[in-house]
Amino acid sequence: MTIIKLFLVLPVLFLFSTSCSETDQEPLDPVIEVPNTSNLGTNPPPKIITSEDSLCHTESVEQIDPAKFDQLLSIDLKNISNNILTELNRYRKTLGLPEFTPNRTAKFLALKHNKYQMQNNKINHEYSRYRSCTIIKLENATATGENVAIGYKTAKAVVQAWLNSPKHLKTIQRDFTRIGIATTKNKKGVYYYTNVFFK
Repeated sequence: MTIIKLFLVLPVLFLFSTSCSETDQEPLDPVIEVPNTSNLGTNPPPKIITSEDSLCHTESVEQIDPAKFDQLLSIDLKNISNNILTELNRYRKTLGLPEFTPNRTAKFLALKHNKYQMQNNKINHEYSRYRSCTIIKLENATATGENVAIGYKTAKAVVQAWLNSPKHLKTIQRDFTRIGIATTKNKKGVYYYTNVFFK
């Protein structure tokens, strides 16, 4: 089921899970939230993954191949990704929270997920357990989270959308310390965003 929401500070936004268009749209709910299935259609995000998750003990993860990482880096819109980090850290500073520090593993996984989303023409949190378990195993993380969005053309616009959404805001306000930010654009000019957080 698609629900239309109106906000004063943004154009008409759509909460969706199965398709994308070239207009600005509300970011998909973050994975750290217990899903409210009444407004998330058929693709609610999974709950937070922690190092206590027993499935992470059996999940196989790949090591980061430098060549593959460089290939993924070539599709990242670095200026926007860097500006997103600046905007997020500026907001966290107003709350007295420590800044997010960029992390190579999280960046690789965020870019890999953005590529997957572009190939499937939709935003989603599919394979979030794989990303979480990879970070838990490779970085000795204790908890992970994720925000995604589509359609916004600037760092300021997408960060403001996340800050205007209580669930995404809660992700940004958590005690995560590391982040991987991916910003990519498909052939139609549609922007995709993935932020992978962990501590």
